[in-house]
Amino acid sequence: GSDPAAGATGVDTTGAVTLRYDQALYPGDLGGITLTSKEGTPVTGLNPSLSGSSLSITHPPLAPATTYTLALPEGAVRNAGLVAAAPLELSFTTTLGTPAVTGTTPAQEATGASTIAPIAIDFSHAVSLTDTAAYRLTGPGGADVPLTGVATDSTLSLSHEGLSAGAAYQLSLTAGSLVNAAGYVNTAYALSFTTHLAAPQVMGTTPEEDATGIAPGAPIDVRWSQPVEITDSLGIGLYYEGNSA
Repeated sequence: GSDPAAGATGVDTTGAVTLRYDQALYPGDLGGITLTSKEGTPVTGLNPSLSGSSLSITHPPLAPATTYTLALPEGAVRNAGLVAAAPLELSFTTTLGTPAVTGTTPAQEATGASTIAPIAIDFSHAVSLTDTAAYRLTGPGGADVPLTGVATDSTLSLSHEGLSAGAAYQLSLTAGSLVNAAGYVNTAYALSFTTHLAAPQVMGTTPEEDATGIAPGAPIDVRWSQPVEITDSLGIGLYYEGNSA
């Protein structure tokens, strides 16, 4: 027999693979034992050991939701009479594991984030909200922003009624708010971002609107509500009596 069994699903990503034989085992070509993912990626760091009639193979943590095949070459182990055991292959699939955050919109520590778009958190696989789901968004002065959460496939979308421009926000997602098909829940997660600035507003000009008696050659100043840069100098024009200067 074996643990996990051949074809098993939901196998823990840590631990060991154990094979049980009908007689005491002695080492043969233990170095020829391999563990390979379905995609062909070998697992390094295998550590086979013998105890009576059992062969135990410990391994580093495996990838979640991945099929692996353990292969023993002929003669990997032998009996007391030095008769080699037949080759063996055993395949199993690991559990989904804990849902892991793979990305967010806006990105972590982003600036220039939208003030109207929902906040999205992407996970490594499909999730759904639990009855105890809890998330919180705070903005300027620590004020709470009401959120509505919807989990679709592998994305948690958090909508709101609009954020302040040029403001810093912090989102916290409580552990256990989301669960996957295997019953694993998320760990706590925090996201920080800053929204984009509001459109610059003209605060004043020199000369003032409709001013008269301005000296020829006097500079024209336009004061804005925030620092600005010229992006299209060709779009700036000076006109007089219907003509451009």
